[in-house]
Amino acid sequence: MQPSNSFKDVGQYVEEILDKTSALLLSEITEDTIKQHGERLGAVVSNCIRERLSAELKADTRSYLNAAYTEGFGVARMMFQNTGSHNQFRCL
Repeated sequence: MQPSNSFKDVGQYVEEILDKTSALLLSEITEDTIKQHGERLGAVVSNCIRERLSAELKADTRSYLNAAYTEGFGVARMMFQNTGSHNQFRCL
């Protein structure tokens, strides 16, 4: 299984997080929410963003870490096999 490109590029991964956050922020600030929450709007929007993004960002970060581990394992395995030492170990 190949990880998606966004999980191979930290910059792209960060941009995706910022894009999701910006889109959610813009969707939450409407004329109605401004009227309804007034001066507390910042706190209300912040809490909403935390609730809605938390699970998604945890899952994305887990995928990012898994992709990094997979990539590192693949490189280590290839290096190990290229040294000729892999004949000593059957698990690889």
